[in-house]
Amino acid sequence: FDGCFDEDGQRNPLHEGESEIESLNNHKQTSKETTTAKLNRRKRLVNKFLDSNETITFMSFITVYALYGDDVRIIAFQPNFDIVFLALSAVASAFFLIEISLLCWCKDGYLRRPDLTAIGDVCSMYAWKKRKSTFGWLSQLWRVLQPGSFYFWLDLISTFSMVIEMPWFVQLFGGG
Repeated sequence: FDGCFDEDGQRNPLHEGESEIESLNNHKQTSKETTTAKLNRRKRLVNKFLDSNETITFMSFITVYALYGDDVRIIAFQPNFDIVFLALSAVASAFFLIEISLLCWCKDGYLRRPDLTAIGDVCSMYAWKKRKSTFGWLSQLWRVLQPGSFYFWLDLISTFSMVIEMPWFVQLFGGG
């Protein structure tokens, strides 16, 4: 083994004084950096797509349907159209879940992951003994445990409230 391959498939000789293991590690590091760059580029593209006027308009129409579709069904349609509205509601819920998933992946701060080190610090006996009040300690604990932004919870609860109104969900969990 006298080197590694570059991006064009050409063999690169080892740099002077570089061992085979160092050469492989450098190649792995470069590969990891390009993978990270590609991932960040994909996240930016998805974020741009989600923030586009077309996507916002489309999701706004779905939101209007989610808010008023059931009322329109009851007022203006015969019961034999219920299955159509149920299917539309399922599609709307799917779009909302896809949007939440994509936002969790590409938006910084949308789904905050708890800092385990900070949780350990807050839950230590030292922090408990140094607390000024239990309420202050609990609020500090809540800050480090909080896994999502306000909009994450708003989106998740509103989507879940739509799903639990579907007949198959009610039947599944014994509501009738």
